[in-house]
Amino acid sequence: MATSVDLQPPPSSASAPDPAPKRGMSRATKILIGVAALLLVAGIVLKLVEPPKPEGLTASSAGAASLVDGQGNPIPAADAGPEPWAPGFLKMGFSFFVCFAIGYAARKFLKIGLVFFGMLFAFLFLASYLGYVTVNTEAMSGDWDKFIDNAKTQFDTFKAFLTGSLPAAGLGALGLYAGFRQG
Repeated sequence: MATSVDLQPPPSSASAPDPAPKRGMSRATKILIGVAALLLVAGIVLKLVEPPKPEGLTASSAGAASLVDGQGNPIPAADAGPEPWAPGFLKMGFSFFVCFAIGYAARKFLKIGLVFFGMLFAFLFLASYLGYVTVNTEAMSGDWDKFIDNAKTQFDTFKAFLTGSLPAAGLGALGLYAGFRQG
């Protein structure tokens, strides 16, 4: 007696490809967000437990480096006490979170914007090719030069804003990078 052997594999659900797993946050991004959250919490806690300033002490127009008492007499910096850490922690943690959100939104906006502008330019090229649209390249060149000059002045203002406080700007740049990479 001859037996027949079935060489076909049994049907299974393996024939359908698995959908690609959704890419989550990288470990480094999670660590950065955790550190920023710790900085924020530490800043809030330090602000809550910070001892009140002695009565009659006010900061002069020169800032914390030259405090004056109620009669206007300068107080030496050694008597003024240590500089509080809370504002620095709050500024660094908050700047990271804000810049992370800006970076994430910028990446999403760029993805959507590139699709929109790609379709728009394809339509304009087709209309130009068919003779429906005439492109004035001289006007475009002049407008482009104005745009570049305006962008340079805006970037210089933004750069001055970012470098106003180096630690916050550094964490802000890191947050911007992490958010942009995440989107």
